[in-house]
Formats: sequence, structure tokens, C-alpha cells
Amino acid sequence: SPPLLRVTYGTAGSKLNDIVVPPAIIEQDVQPAFYKPTPYESKSVLAFMMCGAGGNRVMFTPEAEKNRKNLITAMRKPAPGNQRVELHVLDTTKAQATTIGPRTGIELHDRMRNAVFCPCPTGDLPYQKRFFDALLSDCIPVVFRFPSNEGTGFSFWPRGPMWNRTLPFANLEVPGAIDYRRAILQLEVDQMPNLLQILDDEPVDRIKARLDYIVTIRNKLVYDFKGTQQDAFSNVLREIKHKAAILSHLAKKADSSCWPCTGSTCAAVAHWASGRECSFFHNNY
Repeated sequence: SPPLLRVTYGTAGSKLNDIVVPPAIIEQDVQPAFYKPTPYESKSVLAFMMCGAGGNRVMFTPEAEKNRKNLITAMRKPAPGNQRVELHVLDTTKAQATTIGPRTGIELHDRMRNAVFCPCPTGDLPYQKRFFDALLSDCIPVVFRFPSNEGTGFSFWPRGPMWNRTLPFANLEVPGAIDYRRAILQLEVDQMPNLLQILDDEPVDRIKARLDYIVTIRNKLVYDFKGTQQDAFSNVLREIKHKAAILSHLAKKADSSCWPCTGSTCAAVAHWASGRECSFFHNNY
């Protein structure tokens, strides 16, 4: 029988019984005890990106590979004004990739911390660790929107699940949720060729608002080894409580006379499918 609850990185999009969790980024510098916010004024790089070059050996989705190459091309264009851009492309088709870029996780976070934006190229799956590295390093992730495979909404991956199903703690009806729209910069795919100009044109007040929000939510995406903060593990427990309440309701109301839901299909399922949840569960379970 399928598991009652399942922990996942959200690679296929969260289902009713999925708990989407962030990756365990274990470098000491991202721990709450060592974290200090990075002010916008101290950043000297407009955009930072480090990624593999792709290729048939590592990229199994042609559309994702195409968009990754287009993003690399956009990052190699001359930056507007005197802006600095940092790009490191690894040849991951070789047994041992070499780069002059950061070689450790802490070095990577230092480079991200010095940048305003961190473009996130598409990969083999919707899940991308660099997205979380950026948020934990006070760098605004830049993502590109694709039509979702659900017939509505959009995805951050070609023909992928709706974006809010692939990210942890994105259900705003659950206490401790993260409103990712306030932390990231979303662009359309056809804006990619003009990426650097778009980033340079972004108003400073909007940039600072995103960075300020990242400061308030970043601890929810890290596992605090000292247990001093409300962290990712705290949010996982909230998700388990919330999902268990819904599943308990469905088990008790399995017949067609589901109250307060009506009809043969429980409203909880319909609301969940649309990214919402019945207020009855939110208030009573």
C-alpha cells in the first residue's frame, strides 16, 4: 500500500500525502548562529551563476538543456554600465570538472552573498539546490516561467508541475508558510536574452524589499543543528500535522455524505488540487 505521508524534494510536484522539504545544506556559514544579513549596499556583483554546461550525458530534457544554454549565453553578454557579472560554467561531461570558481560550499555562498541576483538555470528536475543556496545566502533567485503540465498556471521547469507544488512550505494556509513570490524574481522565457539589462533596471526599492523578506524566511529553509530557531524541521512538523488532519478527515468522511463538503467528491481534494484548502480544515483540525 502507498505510504500515508511521504517526504520528497518535490521533484514531481507534491501530492496530497507529500511533505516537500528543503535540501540539507550543511555548511556552517548558513546556520542561524553564524548568519548575518547582507545589506544591499555591500553587494558588488549584479548577478552570479555557476552551473554545468549541460550535454547529453547529464541533461535528459532537451528543452531544459536549450534554456540552460540560452541563459549561459545571456549571462555572457556585456553587462550594462559598470556592473559586474560572475559566471562559472563547468564541463560536467568530463570525469573531473575544473573551474576557477568556488570549490567549496562556503566559497559558493560567499560569492552568492556578494551578488544581488542568482539566476537559476533549468536542470533535469524542477528541484534545484542552487535555488536554496541563493536564498540562504541573501541572493535573489531569478527563475523563468514555463506553462505547467497541469493545464493551468506555470512551472519553473519546462512542462513541469505548478511551481508551488515543487517548493517546500509554499501553502500559504499553513502556519509558517513561505510566500516565494516576495523573495524571487520571475521572468518569462522570452525575456532571457535581455536578462542583464532587466536585472540592472530592477528598481532598488523592490530589490531591498525582496532581500528584507529573505531575511525573515531563510531560517525556515535550513536545519538548525543547535535547535535555537524555528527552522526547516519545525516547518516539516507543521506540514505533517496539517496533512495528517486532512487525511484523517478524508478517512472519517469516506462516504458520499461528507460534511461540510457536499457531493461525491470531498471538497478537500478539489481545493487541494487547485492549490487551496477548505477553511473547515484550517480552522478545525
